[in-house]
Amino acid sequence: CTDSDEEILVRQRKRVELLDPIALCNMAFDYGYGVHGLPVDQAKCINLLRQSADLGNPDAHYSLGNFYRNGEMGIEQNKEEAAKSYQKAAEGGNIHARHNLGWGEDANGDYVSAIRHFRLSASGGLQGS
Repeated sequence: CTDSDEEILVRQRKRVELLDPIALCNMAFDYGYGVHGLPVDQAKCINLLRQSADLGNPDAHYSLGNFYRNGEMGIEQNKEEAAKSYQKAAEGGNIHARHNLGWGEDANGDYVSAIRHFRLSASGGLQGS
């Protein structure tokens, strides 16, 4: 049995009201990409992601890092902010963020730090790291 968009949003909004960091992150992407019948609202997406990140969700930090790195979702490209977001995500256990930190260190010529990040992401289970 599949739930309707309306049923999904009712459940998700209840979790958002309780400040569930995962629900905040999910709702952010729903607004960011116009999922479940919601209008695309990039500002609301970023606001919800920041709330989720402030509550300690490493996946929200990782997503913010991606948006900063690529200049997406209405955010101006900012490599320093991307690195800060990736660092917080990595500290929270996000292995993809750790891997991205490795590439950042590699680009900066700090190969020792790059290898350390790649090893940590590989030991966390990221293949190809």
